[in-house]
Amino acid sequence: SWLGGKGLSELAKEHLETSLKLAEMINKIDGFSLRFTGLHFNEFVIKCKNKPENIFKKLLAKNIQIGPLLGQQFKNLNDCMLVGVTELHTNHDIEKLVSILKEVA
Repeated sequence: SWLGGKGLSELAKEHLETSLKLAEMINKIDGFSLRFTGLHFNEFVIKCKNKPENIFKKLLAKNIQIGPLLGQQFKNLNDCMLVGVTELHTNHDIEKLVSILKEVA
């Protein structure tokens, strides 16, 4: 990798920290919860009180893409969405997502 061993390790640590931070922030919003309690890397599943399809559309209207809607592939996750973060997501992006999720919850 062009990052080298140390760079790749630092990037992975950044992904993990950002993902855990975002999961904790979303879990505190009324209407959302973490679907699974195990440790995750840069993706996690949120359970939505309101229809995920409606939340998805409202986020897209604000130029935020989240998903996929997991119920399309897994019927037991009809009320869930997948959230992922990478090094491309800034603190501002995360705060914007959390703010909008509070609005649509």
